[in-house]
Amino acid sequence: MIDFILLIYLKYILKKPPHFTEIMNIKEPKSGELSFAEIEMFPHYLILTIHEGVLFDSSELQELFKFFEDNFPNKDFGYISNRIHDYTINPTCYLKAKEIPNLKCMAVICNNDSTYRTVLFEQKLHQRSAKIFDNRKESIRWVESILKID
Repeated sequence: MIDFILLIYLKYILKKPPHFTEIMNIKEPKSGELSFAEIEMFPHYLILTIHEGVLFDSSELQELFKFFEDNFPNKDFGYISNRIHDYTINPTCYLKAKEIPNLKCMAVICNNDSTYRTVLFEQKLHQRSAKIFDNRKESIRWVESILKID
């Protein structure tokens, strides 16, 4: 009962409380897996963690695009890349990112300087720039703010 009262207070009195989803632990992601990555899916965005040593090429890109089509049909969404593993991306894959018009924002979580430098280089290769973060919480807040999620 107290949780319910707190929920009402935060939602209606404060209008848009900071970190509301974290306070009430309302959003539990749906977990899934592609052949090359683990996925945490939320209603308006996903977090993708590509496996160690993967060569991300056109077949992986097509599998990811299919996932986008199946799970975000005609719905704006955001993408967060959790770069905790080393892997290689074929640079031509970046040219196809613009083919997803409902992908509204991209964030990358970099866990070390090497990954950060790699992401800075990769940004020069594709049309959409991604915002770089050093932690998950800030990347989620940013994506939610871009998508205007209450």
